[in-house]
This record gives sequence, C-alpha cells and structure tokens, in this order.
Amino acid sequence: MTTPEISVIMPAWNRAGYLPLAIQSVAEQTVAARLEVVVADDASTDDTAEVVRKLTDRWRERLRITYLALPKGGVCAARNAALAASRTPLVAFLDSDDVWEPTKLEAQVALLATDVGVVHTNFRYVDAAGRFTDGGGQRPNNPARGACLPALLAEDTVVFSSVLMRREVIDRAAKDEPHGLPFDPAWVCGEDYDLLLRAARLTGFGYAADALARYRVHPEQTGMANLPRVFKYHCQVQLDFNTRWGAACGFPPQRGQDAAREFLFGRAESLFWQREVDVLQQVCRVADDLQLSDARFTHLLRRANRPRWMYRVKDTLDSLYQRLASR
Repeated sequence: MTTPEISVIMPAWNRAGYLPLAIQSVAEQTVAARLEVVVADDASTDDTAEVVRKLTDRWRERLRITYLALPKGGVCAARNAALAASRTPLVAFLDSDDVWEPTKLEAQVALLATDVGVVHTNFRYVDAAGRFTDGGGQRPNNPARGACLPALLAEDTVVFSSVLMRREVIDRAAKDEPHGLPFDPAWVCGEDYDLLLRAARLTGFGYAADALARYRVHPEQTGMANLPRVFKYHCQVQLDFNTRWGAACGFPPQRGQDAAREFLFGRAESLFWQREVDVLQQVCRVADDLQLSDARFTHLLRRANRPRWMYRVKDTLDSLYQRLASR
C-alpha cells in the first residue's frame, strides 16, 4: 500500500503563542504518512517567523515545514499561497490556534477509502489555555456526510480545522470558477464555507463522529459582537452559491434565500433566548439588508424590545421553578 502524503495548510497572523501546539499536534499524528506543514504568514508583526524556524528544527524528523512570508492579503490569499506551494494528493486544513487529537488523520485516511473526497470530524471547544469549555463532542450526528449538498447549503456544520480533502476535488472546484482559485478572494469571511459547498457539488463527505479536533475560543477573537458580520457572510455565501450553481444542482431559484432566511432566523431566535438583545437587533438589520426579513423577525424584534426588567423577572422565576422542580 502506498504511503499517503498529506499537506497541512496553516494560515497564520500573529499566532506565535499558539503555533507550537498546533504544529505539535500535527507531528504527533499516529497516521503512517509523509506529512508537511505549510505555514502561510499573513504579514505577522510578532515573532511568528522565529517560532516557525525553531519548530522546523524541533520536528524535522517527523515533519517537513515550509514557511511562506507573505504581504498582508487576508486568509484567502494565505491559504491559496499555501496550496500553491504544496503538491501532495491529500490536503488538510488547520488554523494556527486550533489543535488535533493524535488519531485524527489516521481515522480520516481510513474514511477516504470509502470513496469520498472530503472527510471532517467532530470537535470540542477549548479556551485560550487549552481547557475544555463544553461537555463533549459538539455534533455527533452531523448531517454533512454522504451526498450532503442540500444539508450543507442549509447551514455550514463543518469545522474547517477538521477537514481533509483530496487535492483533485480542490483543483476541480477551482477550475470551475472564473477566478480559478481554491478560495475566492472576494470573500473576507466565509471563504471556507464557499469551498465546502463547491466541493459538496462534486463529491460525497465522510464524517468521523469522534471529537478529533479542538476549536479554540480566545480573547483575540471578537466574540459576540462579531456574530452579525459572520452571519451576514454565511448568508451571502448561501445566496451566491445558489445563484451560480443552484440550477445545475437542481435547486429552485429561491433555495438560497430560503436557506439563508432559515439560518438567520434560527440564530436570531437563539440570541433572543440568550437575552442578547443588542446583537439580536443587529442580526435583524442584517435580515433587512439582505432582503430576508419576514414577519417572524418583526415579531421576535417586538418581543425583544419589551422592557428588559420583564425578562429579568421572568428568567429569575423560571430559574427558581427549575430548582424547586429538581428537588
């Protein structure tokens, strides 16, 4: 059996503090494969270059590490440059602040034998210090498996740091676009979702239900305040994909709008129950901007705009009732 060759695409921008653990998690993979890591440095101003140099020395027996010093161009440009600098038939993606469990690639290579072109895994959340912040794997029944384009168009349920793809799928997806690139430079956010949809048009997905990736949430990310922007790009990717490829995939013209509307309302409703009223209001404005708003958004916004003391009282009483009921 031929030994697999895998390139790990790792964009980085001021992630010197997290890179050692990310690369260590690649070096400690149990898979019998030749591994390379391509670090695409998006004009970091910290000591990322020096950290990568030291890691190259430390892991040279297990990994080939390539360092690309790039002008500031964003994550799309960084990932495209890293892909262009690699040649292996299998490609994995790992953000520089995330980590893998040791058996991740081994499990995924086995699943690739089932004639799928993309394999992703379950994951867990960790904080800046690497501590778990959840109760276990997040999506054991992830719908993004098999012929999953309809499910994936409804919502991006794939953590990109868990993805392993056949390069031929990436190349085909790029060839079919006017820009001819794996990642569309037009996307400031959502470029990974865009590629996944384009890949799901071409191939089936495999899924490892074990939580084999750790997704780090830390202060350098913008948190709750960034959600409306992230949700907007998610919806724009849905709309754009259906405009370009919906007819060829057998989807009706309104499929993208329906998917984006349902996704956005689900997020708005969740924010309501979390009592994140300010963020909810921004999400409703996103629905207006994208012409996705309907009566449900209006009703939800009306409820959210009630005096906040009413919800504080209600939540307090609900909490008290739950404590009494559990005795």
